[in-house]
Amino acid sequence: MPASGAFPTWKFFVEIQRTVRGEDMFVVQPTSFPTNDNVMELLVILDALKRSSAKRITAVIPYYAMRARNRKSGPRTPISAKLVANLISVAGATAC
Repeated sequence: MPASGAFPTWKFFVEIQRTVRGEDMFVVQPTSFPTNDNVMELLVILDALKRSSAKRITAVIPYYAMRARNRKSGPRTPISAKLVANLISVAGATAC
């Protein structure tokens, strides 16, 4: 459903091509290689759906690349799985 393309400074853009106001939407996006690109694309799609007034947005993530980084390995280290889950939630997913 989303149209995508490339900008010189971004690798892609998203445009929702039909009205989704008040509808339940499902986004299926793995976070496999290239992980950073796939996570960023997911976040941008979620944000576009949220700004298009979707009622509820469910992120279906068949492969969650950060699953192994779900606890601190030492002092001053991030918990990447939690950080990315928070980003997905803030971007618009109402169910993960």
